[in-house]
Amino acid sequence: MMNTTHSLTAAVLLSLLLSACGGGGGGSSSSAGYEVIRYSGAEGAAEISEENQEALAAGAGEVVALAIDAEGSEDALSDVPIGIQIQDGNTQAEWARQAVERVLSSGLVDLPVAASSSMEGDCGGSASISGSGTEANSSSVINYNNYCTSFGEDEGNIRFNGKVTVAVATVGERMTTTIRYENFRMTAAGESFSLSGVITTVTDGFVLTESSWNYTMTVDGVTSSWAGSAVCDAEYNCEYRSQYEGSDGTVYQVADLDVSEGIDGEYSVEATFYHPDYGYVSLTASDIVLCADGSIGGGVIVLTDDENTLTITFNGCGSEPVIELDGVAIIIEG
Repeated sequence: MMNTTHSLTAAVLLSLLLSACGGGGGGSSSSAGYEVIRYSGAEGAAEISEENQEALAAGAGEVVALAIDAEGSEDALSDVPIGIQIQDGNTQAEWARQAVERVLSSGLVDLPVAASSSMEGDCGGSASISGSGTEANSSSVINYNNYCTSFGEDEGNIRFNGKVTVAVATVGERMTTTIRYENFRMTAAGESFSLSGVITTVTDGFVLTESSWNYTMTVDGVTSSWAGSAVCDAEYNCEYRSQYEGSDGTVYQVADLDVSEGIDGEYSVEATFYHPDYGYVSLTASDIVLCADGSIGGGVIVLTDDENTLTITFNGCGSEPVIELDGVAIIIEG
């Protein structure tokens, strides 16, 4: 059982660290209903044409708006560039990771798989854990009841409430770990934070190969969502991708995402944009301004394949964008 515990805690560590890297939008409104948003569309290169120009333009506009909205979120993870790297300041995500790891490492080491136990917090409260299944395929539920612990002098005491489910499925050396947070609340220094969502990791021989996430965090009344994935090689070189759910339910994907804000509040975006029906194109957006409803009200998006260029120009909130395919303009009908 000791090996299983080590596997779980390693997966918890990797998945929560990677989740902080992801960007994206979408997800369910119910904490128990979160599922990883998966892009299952075309992966090859797209060819921009008269037949698909409007679909590509509409999807690109939604993705750019959602990426900017996620990047500008004023919450605990706003210092983490979407899909690029982990930065300092992601304190709440670290608390959540350690809360799960401490209970798993303390509660599962000496327990058979189908068992339950509870532990007292360092400074009050308790956490209970119950498990079922086999070593290779198990499910554990942790319930926090005002569980109090300290992560150092800087943070002081932190209290946890809520439910976390950890499920493990193993085939050979390939292990899939799914961590589901349900209304998981953290309180420190008079401030409260809540986390809901799901994070999945896949390891092969204890080497991380894949990770996917879809969660929301609420800080000081501001709620923001993230959905994304990563694929890693044996040297932990990871390619991060973000998934976005459009207004009609279409799931788009971006890779190599870079969002930056100019001195006047306008945004620039660079990415590889994947449309599920057509594949990927290069995306560059400049001077982007968002309207009150979150749509784009100004700026230009340029999509390119090996031979064609699609330009989408936004001329004000409430106005239809104008697109040009290799210099020939049309107006997108609403």
